[in-house]
Amino acid sequence: MAEVSAVSHKAPIASRYYEPLTGLPDGHIVRVYSGMSKLRTDAENILAHLKASNWEGNQWVVVLGLTKNAIEKLVNRDIHGGICYLLEWEGTVGVLKIMPGPIHERITTDLLLTVHDQTREMGTPRTDFAWGGSTTYNKGRKGKEADEIFVPTSRRLLGWPTLVVETGVSQSYPKLKEVVKWWFLNSEGKVRIVIIIVAKPKWVRFERWQLAPPNAPTPITEDYIDQLRQQGSNIPPLVTQPVITQNPYSVEEVTVTAAGVTGAPMTIPIQALYDRAPSSTEKDIILNDSDFTFITRSAFF
Repeated sequence: MAEVSAVSHKAPIASRYYEPLTGLPDGHIVRVYSGMSKLRTDAENILAHLKASNWEGNQWVVVLGLTKNAIEKLVNRDIHGGICYLLEWEGTVGVLKIMPGPIHERITTDLLLTVHDQTREMGTPRTDFAWGGSTTYNKGRKGKEADEIFVPTSRRLLGWPTLVVETGVSQSYPKLKEVVKWWFLNSEGKVRIVIIIVAKPKWVRFERWQLAPPNAPTPITEDYIDQLRQQGSNIPPLVTQPVITQNPYSVEEVTVTAAGVTGAPMTIPIQALYDRAPSSTEKDIILNDSDFTFITRSAFF
């Protein structure tokens, strides 16, 4: 796979429709479900390989023939053995993202803490929002969990989040871009922002994705995306959007290495985050160089 930093982020996603197996890396495991013990062995093998290869490689298991009972067991974390994973399923097909290790988790957690600190500094009551790692969202015969979600109180406990964070190793980047579509498509645009975090031994990449306006030209062009990316804080559409009008694109990209930060700042529009007009003391979340240095403090050693 090409380096993530070399990919053109102005290019529109090829299809707005979502397929759960699209984008999976070479070497992903495919198994017909026959019990939790074999899934646990698969996950342990993936973790051993990732550790031996400096956290690069495959982190996905495709599970065929899932029953309703098996899905419930996976949601309830019945694999055991201390395996951390996130579940996605559609019908009888499941996809497990095996969490590679503490560094990826700490990067996600430190992003959460940084956003949380800025909201508190603005005087936003802590009762106005909730974070919810690995919360399960169902839509008909399919469902998914994310590394982290942000839900404003106005949407109640299990309403669609406004912000989703998806984290993975660099080989997972094509799949993570596909996952962006899952959140926008199934929430009909109620998810306003998806942040992708891709971690490699020498760098960490952050991308902020959102939907283009529903009146965007069809087909959407790189020039039009470039115009959107130049618009100040670039608030995502604050309306629901059926899939036929959805065009996800990357608004901002930040890369962090041991030598420094490029691409900052990254902006999270406060109105999109809280799904309401900001108060007189609230302003957009701005993640600058020092914020990203803190967020990635566990990545380089």
